[in-house]
Amino acid sequence: MLGTWRCHADFRNNFVVSMKRYFIHTPERVEAFNSSLTKVYLMDFDPIKPYMEKVYPNFGRPSNQVPEILRSFFFMLDQKETSITKWVRKLSSDPFLAAIIGCTIKSVPSIDAHYNLIDHLWLEAPKVFLEASKLMHMPKSKPKSKKKLKQNEKYNSNKKRAVESIAEFALAGRSLENRPELLLQKLFALCIVHKSHSLGLVPYDDGITLSGDGTCFEAFSSPYGTKECTCKSKGIYKCDCPRRFSDPDARWGWDSYEEKWFFGHTIHTNCCHNSSLGLDLPLYLRVVQAQRHDSATALFTLSEFRALYPNLSIKYFLYDSACDNYPTYNLLSKWNIIPIIPLNVRGKGTGKLPQASSFSDAGVPLCPNGHMMTNWGFCKNRNRIKWRCPQITGHICYCNNADSCSKSAYGRVIYTKPSDDPRLFTIVPRDSKAWFNLYKERTACERVNKRILHDYKISSLRSRGKKRLSFFITLASANIHADAWFKTQNFNFLDLLK
Repeated sequence: MLGTWRCHADFRNNFVVSMKRYFIHTPERVEAFNSSLTKVYLMDFDPIKPYMEKVYPNFGRPSNQVPEILRSFFFMLDQKETSITKWVRKLSSDPFLAAIIGCTIKSVPSIDAHYNLIDHLWLEAPKVFLEASKLMHMPKSKPKSKKKLKQNEKYNSNKKRAVESIAEFALAGRSLENRPELLLQKLFALCIVHKSHSLGLVPYDDGITLSGDGTCFEAFSSPYGTKECTCKSKGIYKCDCPRRFSDPDARWGWDSYEEKWFFGHTIHTNCCHNSSLGLDLPLYLRVVQAQRHDSATALFTLSEFRALYPNLSIKYFLYDSACDNYPTYNLLSKWNIIPIIPLNVRGKGTGKLPQASSFSDAGVPLCPNGHMMTNWGFCKNRNRIKWRCPQITGHICYCNNADSCSKSAYGRVIYTKPSDDPRLFTIVPRDSKAWFNLYKERTACERVNKRILHDYKISSLRSRGKKRLSFFITLASANIHADAWFKTQNFNFLDLLK
């Protein structure tokens, strides 16, 4: 059962008093931990308490150190440590580090208490993973493709039908509310993202610009499993006996960046970029199977994001060409979200242009002389895009058909409707400067993924399974937000001590 919960206000008061004692005797060490102390001081886990009360049973020994354990994990990743065992030993031998999480060396939560909290934050019985890891089956061999896979291409995925099914599922207003990582995502939303939003770090004028991307994570387990048969003692080294796998969630997937197969998981992130402050912030995290196509994952995470953040409307959705398909465009149109998605070169020729010879490959109308016409804005009242003569608007110097093309001084005008073909007639034209400036913000996901995997050492995580990977990337993302708080807020913990 959930026992005593020491609120963040009480922790802050005791935290300042204890750090003042260390500052008097060892000021150098306190100053060296200044950023960590400030982040811990600002990190408040109180909003998640009502949800934690629901996942703890009403019987058994009470758990009285849940905020301290959460703070311990947060501080652990801040110190670039990924081993729980090593971290607890370090806390138990250093009173200064123990004081940072609000404990003494005698009251540091045990290793089992740390693992137990991860189990409570995962809405799935721990025995499910244990039973899956005990199942015996033959390994799935590395896929052997006759041709080299291309960028954003996934092995053996029925992408087209999967995306259509997910789009229909989302349009019906449904989402996977029984997913085991839901409580982790609520913790991240309530304690982290809402605070960043209240501080003005998440840019929000008339809607956020949301970008998405996936990154590969190689599992710390063998794709060939562990043999438990006696064939080796009989001199049989190649047998077809079932094997046991320590990470039953891991699968084979294709890494389009490294251009190689990998065995593990895909970490999918939705992020936003604050250009005025130079910040890249993760807003939603999901661990999926490695072989799942990015286009299917993008729609799943987008529908779950909207359900988790009902007060955050999305204006632009940025993704790579993996999402260049009609179900995605139609779904975004129903949700009044403007897509910023580049055309997939393998999808050329699939458009529904009314006159193919009068449009460029990007859907820009061509004048009778073959020049691309100038975008003149989007008419909301009639849901159409206006295009004007390139000579009249000053984009070309001379056109030999200017006199015969239009007698109006305003020049020739053409209208296109996104409803004719949402892939080509986008509200923000593909060849425009505004489109390219918006799409540049999608690199925020790449930088966030890099920080999660490398800056916070998640790539060296030796845990197995989706559960612990999801937990650690959530705490790593919390540290990314806390770094932004430390960078932008006029607050320094040392000022309280001085």
